[in-house]
This record gives sequence, structure tokens and C-alpha cells, in this order.
Amino acid sequence: MLTSHPITQETSKQRHGFTLVELLVVIAIIAILSAIVFGLSRGVAVKQANTKAEAELQTLGSALEAYKLKYGDYPWIGADTDGTELYKHLTGALRMKATGNGTVTYENADGVPFIDSGAFTTAGSNSEKYIIDPWGQPYRYYYRNSSNGNSWSYPTFILMSVGPDGQTASGSSNLARGDIRSSYFEEGGANAYNLDNLVYGVEF
Repeated sequence: MLTSHPITQETSKQRHGFTLVELLVVIAIIAILSAIVFGLSRGVAVKQANTKAEAELQTLGSALEAYKLKYGDYPWIGADTDGTELYKHLTGALRMKATGNGTVTYENADGVPFIDSGAFTTAGSNSEKYIIDPWGQPYRYYYRNSSNGNSWSYPTFILMSVGPDGQTASGSSNLARGDIRSSYFEEGGANAYNLDNLVYGVEF
């Protein structure tokens, strides 16, 4: 025969809701998980941006080599400070020809592009476009120009993205295109390159 036992008042009580301590623990766990997920996603985004920048630098570098094969030299850059001359050279709109005495002259190019401009992100007006990296900064191009035509110390050009922080080693995001100190690529010192800069065209 089954017998029943009376249910005491204490065991019949049901708990409703969470205590303050339990709520704080849950909030802390959610915060920790969110930080982990955010950190992982940010790391993936930075890696993808770096990979894209490296691929674009490679493509631009190959285009500059093709330019040299056709015209006999890499494009010189005059007073360019925003990357528009490089864009014009590589899209077939402009050719800058060295005169041999440290100066250059502009010539109309034949319109044959060295890059697919649609494959890059650009900024600026239709007539003054320039190619930007994944962080919104113009790719920097360094080679001979009217001020360093006879003193350029590298065997080839230099292409550079200033990287995620948008800064050069000097703390400026406006380091002039077309010219750069050799000391920029030396280790240590005030002019040493920023570690997140992506550089193509020079070994150091």
C-alpha cells in the first residue's frame, strides 16, 4: 500500500527570479564572452585588411614594372602630395618623362592602362582620383622626382601603406609622396619606419 507524506511548507516553496549576485555573475560572463568574440572578430578584420593591402601593393608593383618596360623608367613624381599622379600613370592618362638633368616633363600617355582601376578603392574627384588602402589612406609611392632625381639611393621604387593606424613613424599621415629619407628604413631613431607600415619595393 502506498503511503503519502505531507509536503512541508519549506519544500513546497518555489524560488522566483535571480539573486543580485547571480545576476552580476551572468552579466560578467556575458561581458567576458563579448570581449573575446569582439577581439577575435577584430583580429580577423585586421588580418583580412593586411592581406588585401599586401595583394594590392603587389599588383601596383607589377604594374609599375610593366610601366618601366614600356617607357624605360618608373614614373617620376613631381609635386604630388595625394597620389593622383600615380593613379594617372597607371591608368594610362599621364606619362612623366625625365629630361636627364634632374627635372621632368609631362606628356600625354596613350591611354593604355597598367591596372584595372575598378579593382581598387579610390577617393578624390573624377579628375584627381587616387588609390587608397583598406584603412582609407592613399598608397604612397616613392621614386625619383625633380628634387631628388640625381640622388635617389634605392635601386627601384618604394610603395607603402601606412597601415591600420594611418601614421608614419614621424606621427604624420602626410609624409610627402615622391621623396623619403633613407633613414626612414633604418632600425631605431626618430625616423625609423612605423612597424605597422606595409612596404613593397625595398629590402631592409
